[in-house]
Amino acid sequence: MARNYYINGSCMVRVRGMEGTALAIGEDGELQELGLTNTQGVVKIIPNYRHKDYRYDDFGSEIPPEVMWMLTDVTITMSLVHFDPVILKACIAESAGGGVDGLMEAAGKPLGAGKAMYANGNHFMTLFLSASDESDTDAEPWRFNACYLAQRPIIWPISAERSIVDCIWRAIPYVPLSTGEELKSSGVVIWDHSTE
Repeated sequence: MARNYYINGSCMVRVRGMEGTALAIGEDGELQELGLTNTQGVVKIIPNYRHKDYRYDDFGSEIPPEVMWMLTDVTITMSLVHFDPVILKACIAESAGGGVDGLMEAAGKPLGAGKAMYANGNHFMTLFLSASDESDTDAEPWRFNACYLAQRPIIWPISAERSIVDCIWRAIPYVPLSTGEELKSSGVVIWDHSTE
């Protein structure tokens, strides 16, 4: 790919979540549209790489002779200017373990519950980002397989000319525990560029 300027404009944000919720795939096979990002804001995709120094006495306590890769998660930030409040509230609820708007689930509840994506009891969502203008073929789509709204997940202003909702997502390399196989991180997809 040649060096160039890339100005993708606003981004369409789609989600897919647990069957039986507002985030389930539609009868027509379509993903749920969360909304459109603000053109002045930027969608930021931030992989958080983790490394650990390998210590060896002859190298002292400060300089490692080797560094180990210790996986990553991804932070995705965005500002939604045109959004579906029903889908946003469903994302908020799923990120809180499936609670109802403003009602907490029990502390310690696993979001994935060891189940396959979209299965009953798995509250992780898949996040899809694509150019809002389908003719923009330079903009690569992004898919994050297991996400939830994290940290200070949303800022939802009220009493404004227009509400621009800021969201912070976290994507992890989720693996269902119920497969009966050994839990391994090798080969787990945390993101790709698929649209499905």
